[in-house]
Amino acid sequence: MRRSLIRVGGLLVAIVALVGPHALSAQNELVGVWQAVERSGTGPEGEWTDQPVQPSLYIFADGYYSIMFVAGSESRPLLAEDATRDGLTEDQLRSIFMTFVANSGTYEIEGSSLTVRPTVALWPNYMEGGSTIYEYEIEGDELVLTTGDFIVAGSYRTKLVRLR
Repeated sequence: MRRSLIRVGGLLVAIVALVGPHALSAQNELVGVWQAVERSGTGPEGEWTDQPVQPSLYIFADGYYSIMFVAGSESRPLLAEDATRDGLTEDQLRSIFMTFVANSGTYEIEGSSLTVRPTVALWPNYMEGGSTIYEYEIEGDELVLTTGDFIVAGSYRTKLVRLR
């Protein structure tokens, strides 16, 4: 149960929101900044593991989220210092953007399910009513997200550790 006090005219009014205690505790456990330490899954070509895990940042706060990570186990190639957007080749563009995942929006928790709905995403079609449902587990400062993924057409598991 969540209580808030607001002033209406000269009266102080208490507002009580009946929210399940599990939803609030799960929401509070998830709030923070996380980084992937393991990533694996199954797809059309079988099982895979990203080793080493490339840079990532997952942020959850007050019903909003932001997820950014480099997929795969290879670092993205650096470009020449004088490189410009207009001067990039198709292969360079593919190597930069096809392995980068970025989306931010809102999230909801129901039981052990975490649903994210992007407001903005690198993949434009995902912004048009897309969502991803993860099964999640939190134990201390470790978070495990598991989902079927629309890109790999299989299952996807990410283990994260809390940075903050």
